[in-house]
Amino acid sequence: MDLGEKCKLGQADSYQVCHKWLKDRKGRALSLDEIRTYCCVITALARTIVIQTQIDALYPAIKQPIIKTQVQVK
Repeated sequence: MDLGEKCKLGQADSYQVCHKWLKDRKGRALSLDEIRTYCCVITALARTIVIQTQIDALYPAIKQPIIKTQVQVK
């Protein structure tokens, strides 16, 4: 799933942030402030997904030396 799809779903892990936010406001028009807030939520979610992807890519390289060090100490 690419970044656009994840943002469209509005998922942070399995929690559907955007869906919940919109569901709480169902049946009424959004104010300009609410629209701005929603845009901020989407932006924060997109940035979080990018950062999480970068962390996931780096983690295996960092994990191996730590595990070797811990095994040698014991």
